[in-house]
Amino acid sequence: MWSHYANNHKGFCIEFYTNKSQNGLNPLDVNYTDSFVKANFYKEKQRALFHMVFTKAKQWAYEEELRIINTHFTDFESRKISFLKEDIKSIYLGVNCEPKVREEILSIVKKVYDNKVKVLEGSLSYNSFEIEWKELIKSI
Repeated sequence: MWSHYANNHKGFCIEFYTNKSQNGLNPLDVNYTDSFVKANFYKEKQRALFHMVFTKAKQWAYEEELRIINTHFTDFESRKISFLKEDIKSIYLGVNCEPKVREEILSIVKKVYDNKVKVLEGSLSYNSFEIEWKELIKSI
């Protein structure tokens, strides 16, 4: 997913505890399938939208993706999603995460979260196609 969604490993990923409380983040599982059945938007609008957003080809099932729908995209500010401070479990820094971003994230975790959020930094494995993760900050 890093090459697809994180600008070729330059970004970072936030791992959340999910369904901890009614007020926290409550994403839904993506449905992975071999056959994509086109939903009729004109007959069943809600079902068609749900199907379009939460269905992916089975080849992507290894991602174990969860999604949240936000329909209030009127401007940049409205795209932000609120969450509880205790919803953050870990932060993963991509293999090519820029040093400035890395230091800013580490600073925020130390100041705001009292080092209670695990921070991991990725590096490419020499023996496989996987990413190896090294803990920079262990959650307390």
